[in-house]
Amino acid sequence: MKRIAMAAAMAVLVGVCGAAFGQEAQPAAPPQEKTVLDVIEPTQGRPVIVLPEQNFHFMFWMEDVELQKLEASLVHSLSPSERVPLTAPVPPFRIQNAYWAMILKPPALAKPGVYDLYIDMGQYYQRIPRAVKIVSQFKDRFRFVHLSNMNVGEPTAPDFDSRLVDEINLLNPEFIVATGDYLDQPGRNSPDDWRRIMDFFARFDAPAYLLCGDMEDPAVFQKAVDSSPIGSFDYGGCHFVLTLDTQTHPIDQHQTNVEAVLENLKEARNAKMSVLVGRSDGLRILDGLRAIGRDPVEVFAQYKVRMMICGGSTDWDFLENADKLETIKAAGVQYVRTGQSSTSMKNGGSGVSRYRVFEVNGQEIDCAYRPLSPDREAQHSIPAGRLRVFDHGRNDGSAATEHVSVVNTLNQSFGDCRVVMRIKGDDPQAVKVANCRLEEVLRGPGHLVVLATVDVPERASVQVAATTDPQVEQSLAKLPVEFAFGGDRTLKFRQGRSPDGMVYYEQPGPIPLTVKNLSDQQTTVSLQVRLGGEALVLSQTGSTQPGDASAQAAALTTTETLSLAPNATASVSIHPVLRNLTPGQAYLAVYCLNDPLQRVSIERVNVTLAPQ
Repeated sequence: MKRIAMAAAMAVLVGVCGAAFGQEAQPAAPPQEKTVLDVIEPTQGRPVIVLPEQNFHFMFWMEDVELQKLEASLVHSLSPSERVPLTAPVPPFRIQNAYWAMILKPPALAKPGVYDLYIDMGQYYQRIPRAVKIVSQFKDRFRFVHLSNMNVGEPTAPDFDSRLVDEINLLNPEFIVATGDYLDQPGRNSPDDWRRIMDFFARFDAPAYLLCGDMEDPAVFQKAVDSSPIGSFDYGGCHFVLTLDTQTHPIDQHQTNVEAVLENLKEARNAKMSVLVGRSDGLRILDGLRAIGRDPVEVFAQYKVRMMICGGSTDWDFLENADKLETIKAAGVQYVRTGQSSTSMKNGGSGVSRYRVFEVNGQEIDCAYRPLSPDREAQHSIPAGRLRVFDHGRNDGSAATEHVSVVNTLNQSFGDCRVVMRIKGDDPQAVKVANCRLEEVLRGPGHLVVLATVDVPERASVQVAATTDPQVEQSLAKLPVEFAFGGDRTLKFRQGRSPDGMVYYEQPGPIPLTVKNLSDQQTTVSLQVRLGGEALVLSQTGSTQPGDASAQAAALTTTETLSLAPNATASVSIHPVLRNLTPGQAYLAVYCLNDPLQRVSIERVNVTLAPQ
């Protein structure tokens, strides 16, 4: 049959509502996974982001099959034990021919998170990974990530880079955009190829919007990812337009695609800002707009286009398409290209997987990354492998306590990173965390999944813990001390050279640090102060001359132990001497080394280099 009879439709409605109230009849045998429905919306590559109790459409094309039932629910990406029933306010309705739609709604108490859409058809079930994200609110300030050309299968990129998964999951973006060229197989795109791509993106704890690239056939893309290679989505007041612009389908040669972009922008005229996302870095949209008699500067201003994001093989160096960049600059639009998100060295790739992090704040959007040693003027993306998570235990739910360290050797700080800790227990209320903020506790099979957020300074580390053991909770208590920095927040370094010829950077004069014991007990604290990842010289009295000391002697004075009487204070002098210097905003990080979690207190400073 190519339709669902009315009686069957009513049965579906009863089945869906019954699932919502826990009245589902258990099947005689476990259902088998099978692709029965050709899902049109939402898909893994074009997910939906909704609030609790917000309707969304489930659209599909159905073959000539008999269905025992059709029930929908959500399965949490981090814990299959967490399921969200979906209700259907109206019966399924046919759009045309064999195309059908349902309106689905998550309940008010649905937990925020990324979910797989689970369709139960009785004998069979179908699962669409990472198709739905539930948010408690749409944020004005949020983060998203861009992944570019991967070219997996090329000799220097035999597989997808798992480091991208670990790092991006830690960064906790609201979503990911990926601009094509996933496999280095132009024109082939078999179902197995797409399954490999989708399996990779199913490892992220964020929904991903996938675009068609040069290596993908748009016709196959429409079957594997979405019915249209072009599209859009909204997050709060931000509107994102996904374009089709590749070497085989240049947008300036397809007037209908240009007009589709315009119409899309027009429909989102009330958005705070719009962002254009595409594969090509040739800025052909400018030519396409002019070809239909529209001025790009006028269009971008009218529809609040703030940024254009594209794929590439290398970081953007501002040398290509210089004349077109002038138009972009005149329109007040940022143009961004991200290097290859794999180890591929094709077309000048670096051999290190790269990604780009975007921070949105209202109508402002920024993606600047400042490398440690820039070798040229460029718009740098972030190299993978320098933002790491270390589990101190097995992190599998077998122990009541789990410690995790986050080490960030990048030259950029990240707020609201997410750490996942699995601990033994069955009562979410018993979970306590240390040195982080508890976000959510999910129930897993025989354990609890703890989601916690933490701020990670640049070139520093943070250690956090979660436990259901009250005794461990007491042992992880924070030391009762507080720190106060004195002096100027602008550090003025000058270059020097040691007697053995080593170049160093030193700020004349120490930075005063006051340490106060907040308790009525004798307290010992072992301090280490770092700037740019380097331990600085400390002293309680007098001063040192680090520039005249050997590196070994300096290293011996980078930790200071203080014994503080009840409610007493002590003064420490910090002597800033660095082997490497990157001017700009940075953090002074004070570690308590005798704290079980080596907690860090930070103070933002401005690092400058005096002229020679």
